[in-house]
Amino acid sequence: MSVQRVSTDSISSLPDEVLGKVLSLLPTKQAASTSVLSKRWRNLLSLVDSLDLSDDATATGDPRGFPDFVDKTLALLRNSSIIKRFSLRCEHTHDASRVDNWIRTVLERRSFSELHLESEYIHVIETKSFASDTLVKMRKKKMMMMIVFLGLVHRVTDRCGDACVCVAKEEEVCCLSTCQVKVLKVSGYRGTRRELNQMKHFLGNLKCLETVKVGVEVENHREDKNVNKNYQRITNALTKLPIASSNPFLLIYPLCN
Repeated sequence: MSVQRVSTDSISSLPDEVLGKVLSLLPTKQAASTSVLSKRWRNLLSLVDSLDLSDDATATGDPRGFPDFVDKTLALLRNSSIIKRFSLRCEHTHDASRVDNWIRTVLERRSFSELHLESEYIHVIETKSFASDTLVKMRKKKMMMMIVFLGLVHRVTDRCGDACVCVAKEEEVCCLSTCQVKVLKVSGYRGTRRELNQMKHFLGNLKCLETVKVGVEVENHREDKNVNKNYQRITNALTKLPIASSNPFLLIYPLCN
């Protein structure tokens, strides 16, 4: 008993900045739960610089309560100026406007630089009136999630600049052209026409890309010639896409299922 008490007191006596770093390494749900330990931990969540949010039942219990948890967490951190990383994993469907608001909320922070999104369902995310000049790393898992950056060049747009109310259509200004994203990671890529068009759009407009990693989803049959041919077809199509940035590192690798 005495050993446990000493250990607990030792952790609690650490500086706020150190405890904030420790909490940043935990899933946000777990980090938030530490606020009930004692008064010492009550307000430490505001010191985290990384948010890791998942509606996985093992992490949150009832996924129906996940949106409320995210809303409350972001409200608690509304005055935080140190959030650098935001990870959102959704295994269930949620109201698109709420998901959009979560992403817009973190992208509006000047300290923000890294975005991770994962979804089992199609989400078209439309975020308005924000600038993300500090965003340098973006990761998408499941190509069916569409990430739309709005307000980088103009205020309102749809499908990453394909339709904008404030720019004449003949100008064809794409909001991604000024985006500072340097790293793009995609997993679960299957090489469909829609996915290929989306990759073409990103690679053709993200001028600051330095690294592109694409995990191609293939059947786990290494001896199947058709599987190998399909993987080669997908790889060839990706390597032929025009790239706006100069000499980025492109890595394409198989993901067996």
